[in-house]
Amino acid sequence: VQRDGARVKVEIESEEGKKEEKYFWLQAVLPFDSVRKRVTVIYSDKERKSLWVMCKGADACVLPLVDAKESKDVLGDLDQTLIKMANNGLRTLLVAQRKNKSFSWWEKHRDEFERVRKLRPQDVKRNADESEMAWRRRAKERVQAERRSVYRKIELDAGMRLLGATAIEDRLQNLVPECIRDFLIGGIKVWMLTGDKRETAKNIAMACNLIEPDMVENIETPSSPLPAAAGGGREGGGGEGGVG
Repeated sequence: VQRDGARVKVEIESEEGKKEEKYFWLQAVLPFDSVRKRVTVIYSDKERKSLWVMCKGADACVLPLVDAKESKDVLGDLDQTLIKMANNGLRTLLVAQRKNKSFSWWEKHRDEFERVRKLRPQDVKRNADESEMAWRRRAKERVQAERRSVYRKIELDAGMRLLGATAIEDRLQNLVPECIRDFLIGGIKVWMLTGDKRETAKNIAMACNLIEPDMVENIETPSSPLPAAAGGGREGGGGEGGVG
């Protein structure tokens, strides 16, 4: 209903149809990045007695974090549901949560969370024989890796339950298919870089005229998992192409 800084007011409707306003306080955000592919937020009640941990993100990154026993009613048909959504060109996310965690659970993790949250590349010592550019790159990667490690530890320890999947249609902007078609006619190479599931990428590529329907069967399926961002392209003038 309303958010004021770290405080959130929500309206909850009971089974009897009665509406009640409740306040929650934001305790932490475990942010999204291109490696984590998810975001997790932790809220507490006003009295700081219980917590609500919520996570949403890519299926490959959320599934390893959920409690399989708690989520078995959702996991059964999940793979087929995700494939069906992706085949329709929809972008999918999984949503998981853990309700009523004790506040003492968060107190166990809070100091470590604050430590990594305040980490800066300048805190990483530079080696005597290291160039400034190499040090800056190494320092940034080390800070990011340490944060991700702590965030994942917190998420795993929460024991979240999978709620389900969402699917949205990310519509193309006006004239994108026509623009790509003209590029190809003009002999310009066009590449598609994506972090989507392969099935979603194929459908989007067809929708924007990057590939033709008869090219789909020729797109290779790798035996190993896709990297964080995969790509494919097509030569102008009708050359072979594909989407990764």
